[in-house]
Amino acid sequence: MLDEIICSTDIHHFGSHKETFVEKRILLNEGAKPNHFLLGDIADVTGCRNKDVPHAEKFRDELRRLYQERYILGNHECVPIDYRTPFYLHLEEERVVLSHGDYYYWGLEKAQLFRSQSPGKNWINFQASKLFNNAVRARGVGVKDLKPDDLERVANHLKSIGANVLIVGHAHPLETEIRSYDNFTIVTLARGQHKINLQKLRDHGEVAARLH
Repeated sequence: MLDEIICSTDIHHFGSHKETFVEKRILLNEGAKPNHFLLGDIADVTGCRNKDVPHAEKFRDELRRLYQERYILGNHECVPIDYRTPFYLHLEEERVVLSHGDYYYWGLEKAQLFRSQSPGKNWINFQASKLFNNAVRARGVGVKDLKPDDLERVANHLKSIGANVLIVGHAHPLETEIRSYDNFTIVTLARGQHKINLQKLRDHGEVAARLH
């Protein structure tokens, strides 16, 4: 049982998103650590320039080799998988779910549609949307949020798999968000790398500060 884990999420290397300062070499060097998990959108294969597609794919594939099942692919990695199948950790009698988060935030149809895009497809679109997203964040809010229907979808899915805690990325909040809903704990991590004490998360709703 792991008491403390490191989660890296939404780094978007090769993409148009603003740098998060989690360098490629850090991610590559820590691939052997059994408590380090990648929660997706690490290599931005969908949102990179066409000329960078081979480099983004090579980086993604090297991380997959190093982290194996601890690399939970996101909607920008361009790999058709059953992304609703998350990684499970056990904390005493409780089950903790690690997932990227697009299914929970978007629902099945939109998440499937985005993940079906070809490499390099969205570089121009992301450049255009970046201005809007930056304006939204300037007001102190995240670009995505869980609406009531989304929270109900999360609760129903956690019930179906016997889990109590969900840890995701995907939404890019300015700061990590922790919320309780229907006796479940939902953690949406900010972009970057985080150290999480699972016992403190469960008992006190605490997540350690961002590492990078």
